[in-house]
Amino acid sequence: MVCMDEDVRVFVNNGVERATTVRFSCGKNYEILNVNEDSTCHYIFDVSVPDLCGHPLFKEPVIKTQVVKCLPAGPLLHDD
Repeated sequence: MVCMDEDVRVFVNNGVERATTVRFSCGKNYEILNVNEDSTCHYIFDVSVPDLCGHPLFKEPVIKTQVVKCLPAGPLLHDD
């Protein structure tokens, strides 16, 4: 799971507004995984944080499975 902190805005001297979205995820190391400018002056940072791995919101969802047994069908009945 990824937690996002969206639209952190910074104004620079020339009046251009810059915005950043930071996406946090569980990972083995503290690191910036990726930086991308998805549109002009909007940046996305993907950040890995090991401490998040134990947090309930960052655990992988449990997918329940069920076994289905298929048996051969009996003889077919024909109307003659």
